[in-house]
Amino acid sequence: MTSTPTNYHNPIAVKGFSAEGAGSDFYDVNRPSYPKASLQEIYESLTKGKEGKKLKIVELGSGTGIFTRLLIQPPKDYPQLPIESLVAVEPSEGMRDSFTRNLPSTSIEVSCLEGTFSEFPAQVEEGTTDAILIAQAFHWADPDYESPIQTITKALASDGSLVLIWNLEDEDASPCIRALREAYQQHESGSPQYRLRLWEALFQTPTYLANFEPPSHHVHRYTTSCTISTAVNRAMSKSYTSVLPPAEKEALTKKLEGILEDAVKNGSLVVDAKTGVFEYPYGTEVVICKRK
Repeated sequence: MTSTPTNYHNPIAVKGFSAEGAGSDFYDVNRPSYPKASLQEIYESLTKGKEGKKLKIVELGSGTGIFTRLLIQPPKDYPQLPIESLVAVEPSEGMRDSFTRNLPSTSIEVSCLEGTFSEFPAQVEEGTTDAILIAQAFHWADPDYESPIQTITKALASDGSLVLIWNLEDEDASPCIRALREAYQQHESGSPQYRLRLWEALFQTPTYLANFEPPSHHVHRYTTSCTISTAVNRAMSKSYTSVLPPAEKEALTKKLEGILEDAVKNGSLVVDAKTGVFEYPYGTEVVICKRK
């Protein structure tokens, strides 16, 4: 597909998701998946009026395939999207390698190809994609947002949808989680993190306004089972923490461990004595943008 030319790559994302950062396997092992309610919302939106049709999906910024695996091989109680093909687009070679190694066997046609939010591989033909899904990634797009939405619009079918989804630790659910976030967010170094909502400028671009309905936003709150070690590793797998100098990385790791251990001592964090597991609160935001 002919795409809007751009060579934009956020330097923090490039370094943080490469071997210089935490590494793709560390990221894949420690990042959480997504709750059933978020997948149910996506399923209902994408299949409405398309009963019996198998969908052609493009997933941008697919990373190591955490969201992809949920789409093509969901847990038994999750909805199963009727997918004909899924083209994953990912700029990081290390992420693509991890994606391929961790992809389960499936009858769905799945490929993982090099590309960006604005530069799609030739295998994505204009006007043929039923849905473009972007999980935990669109905040890294070219910050003028006109370039990516032009390319996305070209790829989508006339009745297609753009779906954005993010997980974020829910600081309103626990003072302990708020303290964790305050500790590691100090190291963001001006990067365009999801929580800053800079990405919402997308909805004011000329191409979006001309081609899409107003977006729908829903936040699904849930908890995921976690240990102190996993919680710390999740924080340290973020792009900006993964590239810290060794001494700073060690200091932050100890600080995060201390916050969690103090929360256990004062009773604000309840950990199972036998397993060391506690429930980590998250909010998952789903944004659905339908073509006019």
